[in-house]
Amino acid sequence: FAKKIRFSKFDNILDFGCGPGFFLEHLASNRKTKHLSLYGVDFSEESATAAQKRCAPLARFKWTKAISCVPTDLPDESFDLISLLEVIEHLDDNKVSSTLEEVHRLLRPGGHLLITTPNEEDLTLAKTCCPNCGAIFHRWQHQQSWSAERLEVVLKEHGFSAAVGYPTSFVDWWRRMGRRIKPTADGNLACVATK
Repeated sequence: FAKKIRFSKFDNILDFGCGPGFFLEHLASNRKTKHLSLYGVDFSEESATAAQKRCAPLARFKWTKAISCVPTDLPDESFDLISLLEVIEHLDDNKVSSTLEEVHRLLRPGGHLLITTPNEEDLTLAKTCCPNCGAIFHRWQHQQSWSAERLEVVLKEHGFSAAVGYPTSFVDWWRRMGRRIKPTADGNLACVATK
């Protein structure tokens, strides 16, 4: 199955968990997205500041903000597309629920949510041990593993419809944004949902 993301239909995009702003930078410099207004939020002050610095010179970029909790102070139904790129696997069940509720609130009716996450990740493979205290933790702080089926169920429980998740490859991911995302037997998962 393939799903097209038509950026021509969007005006405002929010990268939720924007990190240092790589995705925003890509969108801001892509000729197919020249009409967009781009925004980012992150729970890390350091990441939000890095994204602001990286993207500030780019014409379509508006701002990034550090947030401490959800719900945020952003107005309802402000965005046409919200991306959660490599974010959801870092959240426990309570944070998944509150984040998806917030994303649903911020999306306009008919807006899209784009999620990427490792596909059916075996969390035990990246566990490591702190040499000082002996605590065992995931190397990248992943809290849970996601399959396409589970992600679709959780999204529907939070008011999203037409959730379509499928394995994909991130090879040439940025080049393919806005075109067909082809399923592969890769270790990543992409999901597009509609409010």
